[in-house]
Amino acid sequence: MELSRQILRSYEEHKQAWKDNLHSPIRKAIWKPPPYGRVKLNFDVAIREEKTSLAIVGRDDKGELLFAWAEQIEPGSPLVGEAKAALCAIKRAIENGFSKIIVKGDAWNVIDPLSNAEKTPHWSIVEVVTDILYFVKCFDSIVFSFVYREGNVPVHLLAQWAAFVNWVGSVPISKVPLLVSEAMERESFRPSRLLYSVSHK
Repeated sequence: MELSRQILRSYEEHKQAWKDNLHSPIRKAIWKPPPYGRVKLNFDVAIREEKTSLAIVGRDDKGELLFAWAEQIEPGSPLVGEAKAALCAIKRAIENGFSKIIVKGDAWNVIDPLSNAEKTPHWSIVEVVTDILYFVKCFDSIVFSFVYREGNVPVHLLAQWAAFVNWVGSVPISKVPLLVSEAMERESFRPSRLLYSVSHK
């Protein structure tokens, strides 16, 4: 019976993911700098059998790299991983003292319930979405926005790299992989500095 329940849950999760994908926006987008005074946080994950790697890239209105971050968490579904990556982005923003942010990811079924209160998140990410929405009050301005993979390349590559080297924590500018830097350059924005995360008790 337990195996049957697990299969059913897995089936429902995949069905919901495909449904959300079919209803996702069809217009592609490239990365653009945020308005003056705001920080844009792109998040993504790399799913492996033994773990899930989260990655966050924060850039300012000039396209300059403010910070890069990676974490390794327990293995799970891509949907749960993406939701936890969004939560990680929020926490990093708070630790860095950012008050006006734009959070972008290529997981429509995570962004949609965060940007639209009328949308009910998939059961597997309800708790994570609730946690994210709790932290919204910590910001003067926060926007959740969907972006296609084409507009999320640097952080996607960072997640893949972090999974490969098992990186945890802040990624110094000197350690940012060449592929990630080149991806930023192709977007016409060259990373130039890194602000390390500072935890607030």
